[in-house]
Amino acid sequence: MLFRLEPTDSEGIDLQVLLETILQSGPYRHGDFHDLPMVVYLVRDEETSDVFRVSIRDGALQLHVLPATESDGLRQFYERLCEGTETEWAVERRVEAVPESE
Repeated sequence: MLFRLEPTDSEGIDLQVLLETILQSGPYRHGDFHDLPMVVYLVRDEETSDVFRVSIRDGALQLHVLPATESDGLRQFYERLCEGTETEWAVERRVEAVPESE
């Protein structure tokens, strides 16, 4: 599952700086993947124990969520994101179909 978070007014917002600020101030343990062509962080919320990946693509933050990820950790990340900016965020949820096994 993927949640795409896009600022409704992106003027003056550096998504990478914003993301790094949230992760550093959060209750997050995180690490980035240096050899990838885009920004990708593996994130663990120390308060909720939720784990997810965050990437930046096409002017949006993308939260790649595992089936075991609870909504509390995602909600807290979103709230911190909103607190860190003065814009609203459009949220889109995408669910990829799992191919049937034969």
